[in-house]
Amino acid sequence: MAARGRLLQAAALIVLAAILATVVIAALNKHSANSGHGGTGGAKGLLVVVTFPNLVDDIRPLLCGGDRVVSLVPPGVDPHEFQLTPSALRLAREADLVVSTGHAPFEVKLRDVIDPSRLVEIPRIKGIRLLVNPVTGQPNYHMPIYDPSNYKRFIAYIAERLAALRPGCKAKYMRNAERILEEVDTVVAAAPRLSAVAVGSAPPVQYAVQWLNVTVAWLLIPEPGVSPTPGEVGKARSLLEEGAIAVVMSSRGGLATPADTKLAEMAKEYGRPLLRVPAPYSPGSVLEKLRVVAREAEELASQ
Repeated sequence: MAARGRLLQAAALIVLAAILATVVIAALNKHSANSGHGGTGGAKGLLVVVTFPNLVDDIRPLLCGGDRVVSLVPPGVDPHEFQLTPSALRLAREADLVVSTGHAPFEVKLRDVIDPSRLVEIPRIKGIRLLVNPVTGQPNYHMPIYDPSNYKRFIAYIAERLAALRPGCKAKYMRNAERILEEVDTVVAAAPRLSAVAVGSAPPVQYAVQWLNVTVAWLLIPEPGVSPTPGEVGKARSLLEEGAIAVVMSSRGGLATPADTKLAEMAKEYGRPLLRVPAPYSPGSVLEKLRVVAREAEELASQ
């Protein structure tokens, strides 16, 4: 009887161990499926965090089912004045991938607190070409992906990074990227080449029009948040008087600056053509903005 009791006790322990193992495995599987990100390609996909809100519209068309993209800077807030909050920092640390323009003050701070393997800074992507600011003589870091060639490199690179993080969606990411690249090529091929010298309102317009053979020889404001000096205004007037066109950021999205308004007034004063381009920080992808730039260039060419 004693032996039989010991056998029953041993059997009960084995059954209990099996039940516990099943519970633990189920719990681990549930945690893995609900993790949401971490490069595992779980059911909830990847979390991509971008620093500027307009970048959401560029990343979203690349994503696979279950992926998410969110911006640290709320829409309508000037990214150059944004300050990192604890909640924004926490969100960035939770992301599988953080995409940054790499130049705003808060982005510089972000560089020191985010794992470099998860941080993509656009100016550091291989193949991205930075123009020289004609006023400062320094590299222009203000939205270089507004240039079609840079934009194609950016899209291809982000697709590769997403595919590496979630291999099960690699084909989807690559197809999405290929479609975007083809659409960019179509816009570029159809756009006229203006072959003009221009005065721009602010640094981002340099990338918006260089591909149209428009050389931005001067900027009314060399950096965001800086008021033009009398010397900078005088140089702009001289170029307009000599025949340069004016390039301003359009008020689409309500983001026109005083510099845009001032330069438009100066162009009218000197009877010079005006090329309006969408503000880079306004809603919509770069592809959508390039379509607008191409239409504006066609109208200008027809005149």
